Amino acid sequence: MILSALRDYEEAKSIRGKELDFADALIANKSHFVAESIGASLSAFYSFDKAVIQSRNVRSL
Repeated sequence: MILSALRDYEEAKSIRGKELDFADALIANKSHFVAESIGASLSAFYSFDKAVIQSRNVRSL
């Protein structure tokens, strides 16, 4: 999960002058990790942060 967040953070590009924060990448990846660990499916992770949409399965509002 941490390595996946690091990968997302390192590969992210600036969107409208906003860069992806490692904390945002970690929160998105942790959400998916927790859902998978309890056998649930997390269909999406929603955020107002435009840069976080570069993380796995994240949609912007």
